[in-house]
Amino acid sequence: SGSGRNHAALGDPGVLRAVVGTGVYLALLALLALGLATVLRHTAGAIAAYAGVVLVLPIIVSALPSSLDDAISRYLPANVGVTVVSTTTAGHLLGGAPVFNPWAGLALIGGYTAAMLLLGAALLVRRDA
Repeated sequence: SGSGRNHAALGDPGVLRAVVGTGVYLALLALLALGLATVLRHTAGAIAAYAGVVLVLPIIVSALPSSLDDAISRYLPANVGVTVVSTTTAGHLLGGAPVFNPWAGLALIGGYTAAMLLLGAALLVRRDA
C-alpha cells in the first residue's frame, strides 16, 4: 500500500536488457568455469579457483590502496556483472571505480571466457594428444 511503484516491467527502460544480460552473463560465467576446469583438470581445485576469482578476489582487491582498488576492481568478473544485471546506470561501483556500460561488460566477460576456453582447449590437446 502506497503510491510508489516498487517493481519493474519488461517495457521499462533497461529492464529487458538486464534480464537478457543476466542470462548471458551467467552462461558466460559457467563457460568460464568450464575453461578453468579444463585448464586445471582437478575438480576441487577448479571449484576453489573459480570461487576465488568470483567471490574472494574482490574482497582482496578492496583491501588494496584506493588507487589500486579503483584500477583493478572494474575488471573483476563480479563487478562487471553488476553493470550487466543492473537497470540503472550509476556510473560507479560502491568503491568509486568507474564501471563499464553493460554491453562492454558483456564483451569483457566474453573475452575472459574465450581466453580461458582457448587456453583449456590448447592444454587439453597438448596433454591428451
